[in-house]
Amino acid sequence: MPRTPSSFHGLAHVPRRQRPENRISILLFNNTRPLSNGITAFHNIMVGLSTYHSDADDSTRRGRIRRKQQPIKPLDETRKYCSFSIFINGFKTGLFHWFVLLYTDLPSLTRFRRVNRRAMDLVDSVPQYAAIIKHCPNIIRAILSIQADSFNCHVLYTTLSTTRCFTCERFGDPLYLIDCRRVCYFCFTRRLEYFPLTIGRASSFFAPNGTQRRNAITSRQHLRAANPPSVLSLPGRYCTAWASGGGNLVRKRLQLFDRGAVIQDLAGSGLPKVDKTTREPLRFMAIITAPHLFDSGPRADWGYFCLGCKEEKEEKTKHFRIKYTREEVSEHIAKYGPVKETPRIPGRFMHVTQV
Repeated sequence: MPRTPSSFHGLAHVPRRQRPENRISILLFNNTRPLSNGITAFHNIMVGLSTYHSDADDSTRRGRIRRKQQPIKPLDETRKYCSFSIFINGFKTGLFHWFVLLYTDLPSLTRFRRVNRRAMDLVDSVPQYAAIIKHCPNIIRAILSIQADSFNCHVLYTTLSTTRCFTCERFGDPLYLIDCRRVCYFCFTRRLEYFPLTIGRASSFFAPNGTQRRNAITSRQHLRAANPPSVLSLPGRYCTAWASGGGNLVRKRLQLFDRGAVIQDLAGSGLPKVDKTTREPLRFMAIITAPHLFDSGPRADWGYFCLGCKEEKEEKTKHFRIKYTREEVSEHIAKYGPVKETPRIPGRFMHVTQV
């Protein structure tokens, strides 16, 4: 059976000149809540990092010429944000620090990792993070590119350690990055919960009441205050398998919100006016191919397509879109027969039933 390589599944390819630059700034841990005195201290250090001025800023105040800073690529392992490292150098690697880092969202974790070499070593020492970087670094790059910060490293690793689709029993090859759910092709192209909302559509469900109107609070401000899970899509071409000319071109970055977090009644008011399913670019903007991490991380299974089902379209039994784990491939062949090349059509394979 042909094995599929690790690659972006739904995120469009973006030329280098169109990629958003990573701004050189230290931000707070957005989703880190104080869980104990030690974690509170760790959080205070991050607050200090966010307000500290780098040496470059100080030299600018003294009238020196400031060199143009180069954009930092995702997963850059050499550049530092600033020289403020005295607090980080005092940290000792241990289970407590792993716990703090493991429950931090990936964009914040990556910012912390770039502080200095000590911070990099701390983050790289987390086994779950190391396993993700080893087997599927493109997932981290995608999370940073679309600014998916509604889940932490622990949630991502736990999801990658499963195989089933969140809403059915098939092997979930794609990963829905708005809230980190493993899904299958049929679910994310058809089910409403995987059809994200644009900011205009999501704002319509947060209409202000009378008091908010008097206070000049708009529906978009109400949406920002609610802060449902969202991502910022990448420009590019989507739905390349169906559209002509290389796919549907989307030129702008769109902020997409999880439909289930915004709308409670998906079957009622949550029904979209138009849904092109497999030809809908919005459904593919937060999707990426993900492996199954097993044996506690050191091994990965990207799944397999059945060559004998390449021309099949029966979803319940045999379909060219269905992907299988290594164990499921053996069961599939035992059920439908071995795969052999047809003598009349060279290059075409099909299941042969044993008589």
